[in-house]
Amino acid sequence: MDDPKDNLSYACLQIVDDDMNLIIPWYIMAMYAKDELGETLLDEKVLDKLRNRMIQYWDKIEHRYKSFVSLEDVREGSRLEDYPTYTFSSVKVLWESYYGKERKISRPDH
Repeated sequence: MDDPKDNLSYACLQIVDDDMNLIIPWYIMAMYAKDELGETLLDEKVLDKLRNRMIQYWDKIEHRYKSFVSLEDVREGSRLEDYPTYTFSSVKVLWESYYGKERKISRPDH
């Protein structure tokens, strides 16, 4: 796994395997990177695994940011309407940790 995205995807799966509730922030960050930044934070196969797990365990998942995601959004893989305040900062920290600071991302203009 030389691709940093593969390493980050692997780390994500390990984390959500340990605590199913953390699937929510990982999903939010992945969707933010994809829809707002035009970047791929997690491998698409991993994003599909997250979606499938969320659909399967939706009623058991508890997280303070769950209100930002609807089960319909997850099923359709659709863009989220809103994001928690610190989403960009969280994505940026992950991005720089796995891709390095030389590959910068910028906050969207809206």
